[in-house]
Amino acid sequence: MSSLERLARAYGIEQSYRDVWDTEHAVGEETNRALLAAMSVAAGSDAEVRESLAALDAAPALPVMVANVGDALPIDAAAGWSIVAEDGRDVSGNGAVAPDLPAGVHELRVELPSGPHETTLILAPRRAFGLADLGVERRVWGLGAPLYGLTSARNWGLGDLADLADLARGMAGLGADLVGINPIHALYPAIDDRISPYSPSSRRFLNVLHIAVDRVPEFDGSLDAAALARVRDASLVDYPAVSALKFKALEQAYAAFRAAPEGPRAEAFAAFRAAGGPDLERHALFEALQAHFVAEDPALGSWRAWPAAFHDPNGAAVDAFSTERADDIAFFAWLQWLASEQLGAAQDAARDAGMAVGLYIDLAVGTDPGGADAWVDQRSIVGGARLGAPPDIFNPQGQDWGLAPFDPNALRAQAYAPFQRMLRQAMASAGALRIDHALGLSRCFWTPANGAPGTYVRYPLDDLLAVIRLESHRNRCVVIGEDLGTVPKGLREALVDAGLLGSSVFYFERDKAGAFRPPEAYPAASLTTVTTHDLPTLAGFWSGRDIDWREELGLFPDPDQPARERAERADTRTAILTALVAAGLLPDGLDPTASPADATWEIVDSVHRFIARTPSAIVLMQLEDALMAVEQANLPGTVDEHPNWRRRLEPAVEALAQDQRVQALAAALRAERPGGEGRRT
Repeated sequence: MSSLERLARAYGIEQSYRDVWDTEHAVGEETNRALLAAMSVAAGSDAEVRESLAALDAAPALPVMVANVGDALPIDAAAGWSIVAEDGRDVSGNGAVAPDLPAGVHELRVELPSGPHETTLILAPRRAFGLADLGVERRVWGLGAPLYGLTSARNWGLGDLADLADLARGMAGLGADLVGINPIHALYPAIDDRISPYSPSSRRFLNVLHIAVDRVPEFDGSLDAAALARVRDASLVDYPAVSALKFKALEQAYAAFRAAPEGPRAEAFAAFRAAGGPDLERHALFEALQAHFVAEDPALGSWRAWPAAFHDPNGAAVDAFSTERADDIAFFAWLQWLASEQLGAAQDAARDAGMAVGLYIDLAVGTDPGGADAWVDQRSIVGGARLGAPPDIFNPQGQDWGLAPFDPNALRAQAYAPFQRMLRQAMASAGALRIDHALGLSRCFWTPANGAPGTYVRYPLDDLLAVIRLESHRNRCVVIGEDLGTVPKGLREALVDAGLLGSSVFYFERDKAGAFRPPEAYPAASLTTVTTHDLPTLAGFWSGRDIDWREELGLFPDPDQPARERAERADTRTAILTALVAAGLLPDGLDPTASPADATWEIVDSVHRFIARTPSAIVLMQLEDALMAVEQANLPGTVDEHPNWRRRLEPAVEALAQDQRVQALAAALRAERPGGEGRRT
């Protein structure tokens, strides 16, 4: 093994991987040097490689120690240690003695042969917070809905956090225990066409476009009524128009807020800023800077395109801007306060209405390299590589998701504090958190920004799971790991052992012969759905609408592929009906060997009864399926060619719980998952 390969391995860069065809790909010198450079490890020449290896050998031991509560410390028997606990207590001992400390982040001093060494000790519960910790021993169900697509008599053309509260109340009355939504991470207030919730500017703060402006006390009701009517009547979400309308109103409301510098509201905002600390201030500073530069030139949306003097968050130019534009920064912090308050109110509404879990929030897999997180945390977030996937059947060239990953080595050097802060803020108002692409807790596929071939980079799975377990208990939050796709050996078992739920999607639950697995074959430690935001709705899947779209947009490399996929889809429809027959759920009068071309309501009902019978801890029905929607939320492989993240749903939130289709599907799930009705208020 060469010195370069040894260095790459030491930093977690895998030197080969196998694709879906079981073809092995060896990693070359170009990839190793590029990914090491992305981690800020000098490896451009053989001399630099030798120097980096020497520095690695001389690096201090124990950058962080992670253990379970009650476990013996992994310390040599002769070593003495002392701990300053999170609660201020001092504890000391010798060797591998389990300290009498609760879960938390503590400061540890170890007497090593080379001298004293100080490090961070993370003690975690053995299992994540779960439904049983909420006192829920039964199987539960809920609704998944695209927040942006909700319509109501009062929202401004984009589903907002007041709609979310109303949706939760209505669904609680039908027996649901949770409402799941797409990520509501901070996007780009100054850039109104960056709308994908899975390509956020920051995973630690909120999308302020979801603020319900009419619920802001300082809003005086004055607005452009014609503009409001246009965004409400639009068939798709008109993000630029909604953004312009909301920001004008919010700026006016902020002016009114500033005019009353004393009182409970001012005190509450001051407390929010104080609690948010430097993290909140840096995020608000980024948004103020971005608004400033985009106003000068719309091409300056990414901080990497800003003048070089502003690339350093601690630089003199940024400090000067902070002083000159302090009120702009306060405005963006104020928006985060409004969003945080309204999200918390939505969770309170869900729980007060009787939901056992409440809000189920999605955490995206990465962050935009030109966004706030990547600017604020340039030590932990990699700038020279992108997250993606190796070549597969659907993407022969592989995938580049355009997202910047965490550097696992930088995370460990910082005792996982950036990862922990991200989780803490994501869980703050959530009863459950879904971690998108949980495979990334074990390894992520990185593609170098210079175009070199990609490979997998290993992550410290056990340590990251410990941090997740700790934060789940701190925030009383159930955690779901999206473990779909090609999963590294042992990962699913590790997730289950850690108390996380996995993900099961009806479309994918098939054996090698193509038959759909019976309900009893589903895992208990799982959240099960029929579909996801990246897949067709059940009605769209049945009719092959997704195939039609990809054919219309020229996304098939082989002209014969659409016909093959339609034939395969017909076989899949038959396989679904066959599974319904075996489960005793085939709708009356339906011939399983002669599938209808379009899904009937009875088929939708039966498929949801099918997944409801699984032992899965949680089952979600999607609002689009309840409404028999044909079009899907997002068509992978497209940006502007398909109206991703723009589709609006009817009826309005005020009427959803009274909609006969929603009521019927809720009744079906209640019948198959009894036990929660007595909680209703």
